[in-house]
Amino acid sequence: MTAMITLEFTPPVATLVLSSPPMNALSPDLIGEIETALDQVTARGDIHILRIRSDGKAFCAGADLGVVSAIMAADDPGQEMARFVGAFHRLNHRLAALDAITIAEIEGAAVGGGLELALACDFRVATERARLGLPEAKLGLIPAAGGTFRLRQIAGLPLARRLILKGDIIGPEEAMAQGLVDAVLRGTEEDNRAGFEAFAATIAGNGTAAVLAAKRCLAAPPEHGEEAEIEAISDLVSDPETRKRVNAFLRH
Repeated sequence: MTAMITLEFTPPVATLVLSSPPMNALSPDLIGEIETALDQVTARGDIHILRIRSDGKAFCAGADLGVVSAIMAADDPGQEMARFVGAFHRLNHRLAALDAITIAEIEGAAVGGGLELALACDFRVATERARLGLPEAKLGLIPAAGGTFRLRQIAGLPLARRLILKGDIIGPEEAMAQGLVDAVLRGTEEDNRAGFEAFAATIAGNGTAAVLAAKRCLAAPPEHGEEAEIEAISDLVSDPETRKRVNAFLRH
């Protein structure tokens, strides 16, 4: 079977490229390959930033409708759908909790499950031709792999209602204005590639332990936020990289 992804390592950055033409539709096989890629990233120990992009005309156009059709024709479609969506949920939960900063680099469509995959990342950077939405209601379905709660958390309830209940598809400028996208790249393809790399490089230029500790603090429940921050800062003052950075700053 042809691989549906490629994974490139240039420590501290790894780049996961979705390569399942024509639209990188999510199937159990693609979900499994992404899981395997996360295994490899975690096992290395030298990867602190994971970029996720596509090599096609879409970032990811959601669930493979052939898979959905087969599920609906099964003897117990509810059980089969729960199994499929459960696997996607596990992937997105793992991606959100990954001990690395994750960046979805969106060119073309990121709709349905494709947007849900991007919502599980720490950042979303889009080009001018990006289109984002959760139009499952048009098929009589709902976004069921984290879309309802992650979109609400990231961009607020009004936008979540528009994209989920109305099925609106929005462009990158509106997405950035609503907080759904963190940056929009407006250049040529070559310029945009450089822009994606520069976004990742900015994060890579910060203290590694500090950035990863801050990610964990941001994910902590509010009632445990103080405890998480105190534990993190107490560890960081003994971190060699932190000491080197503080000493260099003081010398200037």
